[in-house]
Amino acid sequence: MRRLELASIIVRALEEDFKGNTPSQDEANLMINTLLREIASSVTEGRMVAIRGFGSFKPKYYKGNTNSGIFQRDIKKSARVKTSTFARPTFKAGTYLRTIK
Repeated sequence: MRRLELASIIVRALEEDFKGNTPSQDEANLMINTLLREIASSVTEGRMVAIRGFGSFKPKYYKGNTNSGIFQRDIKKSARVKTSTFARPTFKAGTYLRTIK
């Protein structure tokens, strides 16, 4: 599913609930973009974002190899490279999402 498809689903769902005062396709797209931007910025800042039933996003930190004798390999240059501590975003599915078949 793409963002535009999700936006049209939101518009249709809101039309059924709020007859007459529904957002446009562009407004629904703006809602989705705002939600995703806020999740990304929170995880980038090191905070966890939890949406009950759906899941949680959080950064996972990995230890760098600057002080140890272990190095990473640069395949293109065939050389050893020191790495610093870094974080990657992770997602853990919530209970509702895990029970869907």
